[in-house]
Amino acid sequence: MSSIPCDVVLLPSKGLSRKAIEASKDIAAVNKVFSVLDDENYFAHASLYMTQLSNDSIEQAKKLLEQVSQEFNAYNLVATGYGGDLGYSDVEYPREALYDIQKTVLDAINPVRDGMRIKDEARMKEAKGVVYENFKKYGYPHIGNLLRPHITFTRLTSFESPDTEALLGDPSRFSGLFDRIGLFEMGDNGTCIRKIGEWKLAA
Repeated sequence: MSSIPCDVVLLPSKGLSRKAIEASKDIAAVNKVFSVLDDENYFAHASLYMTQLSNDSIEQAKKLLEQVSQEFNAYNLVATGYGGDLGYSDVEYPREALYDIQKTVLDAINPVRDGMRIKDEARMKEAKGVVYENFKKYGYPHIGNLLRPHITFTRLTSFESPDTEALLGDPSRFSGLFDRIGLFEMGDNGTCIRKIGEWKLAA
């Protein structure tokens, strides 16, 4: 049975998404990049759990994520700064507020996942300690204290990261509401390329 790499994410509000799209375009205007956010081909998002799902498990995941969405309110997250390496450009948010929702997503989706993403299979071979244990249990390393909530604007075709603050200004402009859970098919460079479903958080 075929399966695809998927990403369970928090989705920014329409207003915050527009800001992220504008930022992505601004960076692309002065750099060579792999992708530009547009919420049609590449979607603004903050990842909670990257995993592998079969056709059957996708249908199960959709039902489970709808249930999860009713357990949590929308998040008003304050952007803490810009980040990224290997050419990525992103804006970061505090991880502590998202511990509970990530754990609930993991507990719901991990039992129905279809193995591990190919990229993560390779990374697990080099992993040690907590990272290895996360791979072993969940097929994904960025859990709990290793979670790094962020919206990626784009990735440059070179490993040199842009001076994002000089180009975009104070990162606090990207503070805002995350009001939905989304399930997406993943493309290259951590992109979300096809929306499978989205569910509004309870309040």
